[in-house]
Amino acid sequence: MAKHRVWVHLVSNICLILAAGACLVACQSAGGEQVSHTVVKESETFAIHEGDTLRLDKYTLPAEATERPVLLFAFGGGFRGGDRAHADYLPFFERMAQQGYVVVSIDYRTLLGKAETMISKDTAGSSKTEVSARGQSQTNTPQAFMGVLSQAIDTAVVDLMDATSYVIRQKERWGIDPSRIVTCGSSAGAITVLQAEYYRTNGHPLRGRLPEGFRYAGVISLAGAIAERAIPQWREAPSPILLFHGEADPIVPYVQAAIEGIGGLYGSSTVARSLDERGYPSSFYSVANAGHEIASLPMRNHFRIMMDFLERQVFGKASLSLRLREAAPADESAPRAFTLQDYLQSNM
Repeated sequence: MAKHRVWVHLVSNICLILAAGACLVACQSAGGEQVSHTVVKESETFAIHEGDTLRLDKYTLPAEATERPVLLFAFGGGFRGGDRAHADYLPFFERMAQQGYVVVSIDYRTLLGKAETMISKDTAGSSKTEVSARGQSQTNTPQAFMGVLSQAIDTAVVDLMDATSYVIRQKERWGIDPSRIVTCGSSAGAITVLQAEYYRTNGHPLRGRLPEGFRYAGVISLAGAIAERAIPQWREAPSPILLFHGEADPIVPYVQAAIEGIGGLYGSSTVARSLDERGYPSSFYSVANAGHEIASLPMRNHFRIMMDFLERQVFGKASLSLRLREAAPADESAPRAFTLQDYLQSNM
């Protein structure tokens, strides 16, 4: 199908106040926890790594349907913490389940949360922070933090891929179609799902944790980025990708936070541009003057955009490049530029 390029500029008021999540009714049933009058939640262990038991929550309609699509979700939390069943996510999970998806929200190891931080004094009397992760000491510099952050991202990617393999093995028991697994993540979880797809398309060694020939059907990133030494390059065509990002995000860079020769984080704007340069289908929804609330806001305010992406680009195979920008009328603001030092200060 010939590729079409559609450039769309949306003008609307920005809502920066998070809407209150819908209250879910919790009671017990024989099939698991009934989170609403239609959706059932069940929990299972999918992996044990270095003493960490990793679990997932599955949200489904109580039906005997087969070959259902899967939404595999990774929570946010800066690779320090987070909750696969956070209250902000639950209305989204329920809504996706009501659309016929098997929603799977997973644990992953948050390596930065396990790092031990020690403050000491150097010989000049100035303070420095040392971060110990897996027995390694790192000074508090952008270079050192990127090394620790890269370890944390790779650890999360391992757990996402292991969860993917586990889900695939449940094909018959869950009544799912492994060819229709879509990943979705918020903040650190968005970095994780983007990094996993980037590794998969570039032959990274971690790709071997997925079944041979496996391909995610699509990727949805809510304020995510890719960690790399330079601007991301795609060896193979990735699955269709939908990116959301606030142009004034101080936590995960909208454009990039990188040091030449060392690398860093390349945000949604740069990722979208790298996909355009190779002619790969994708959608990018940016929000002027918005910050890191875009890591969760689209689950409530832009659900229709997600469903359109899934219906048209992922399962409808439409080869489209969509660029949408939400801004207040007459807004002349420009995306803010952040350095790796800015990101370090926001996240340490």
